[in-house]
Amino acid sequence: MKLNHRFTYFILILFISFSTVLLWSRQSGMSTSVGNRHGEATKMKQREEEAKKRFPVADFNEPESPDQTKRAEQKAKRIRHNGLGLVNKNPDTDSGGGVFIPERQFDFPALPVANSDLIVVGEILDAQAHLSEDKTNVFSEFTVRIKNQLKGNTLFTGEELVVERLGGYVQYANGRKLLYRIGTAGMPRVGGQYVLFLNFSNQEFSILTGYEFTEQGVEPLDDSRQFESLRGLSESALLSQLNDALSRGKLPNH
Repeated sequence: MKLNHRFTYFILILFISFSTVLLWSRQSGMSTSVGNRHGEATKMKQREEEAKKRFPVADFNEPESPDQTKRAEQKAKRIRHNGLGLVNKNPDTDSGGGVFIPERQFDFPALPVANSDLIVVGEILDAQAHLSEDKTNVFSEFTVRIKNQLKGNTLFTGEELVVERLGGYVQYANGRKLLYRIGTAGMPRVGGQYVLFLNFSNQEFSILTGYEFTEQGVEPLDDSRQFESLRGLSESALLSQLNDALSRGKLPNH
């Protein structure tokens, strides 16, 4: 059989071209994948840096209130927060603060209606951090103006409610400021509008989790995988899912 060199040459060129396009496509796909991962990592880092800015600052040598009644209330509250061991009284020069990681910290659904004693929508008016009485713990307090209440036995709509969360910066006498936090829990932003899931324990309302309403959509307060399913939703869409979950007593399917 006589070999057709022109035909063979054409097939060879076609094969090389196809292989080149295939290789380029794979490399392009890999490049896009790496670029996407890099973009996500950058975005996560930016979120983390922004989250750190929202932690209130406690003065290690915070003066007591001159008001006797308020001073007694503050002391009782600080005593209730004794014993955690989160804060270092004399940190080393290379210390960057501290993190306490609870076991199964966010072991509940994205909308924890059954886990919450109180669910409210409101604006954060003020934020303050305080040390425990033994100076081994730091906790943050937030004043919330309640716009709407979705769950709870006591009515707070229209009122201002102080809620708390463990963690915060500590400002030492030498000027150093170190961050102490609980796992990946964040802090609400003063001026922000939130839906907050709250629990009542130890004579205080504490934040279980929450979501901020922003122009870009819903922003989870905390960093955990289940909350990401709601990121970017509109305020109305989130509240619709939440009301549905409350009415049915369980989470809607995502």
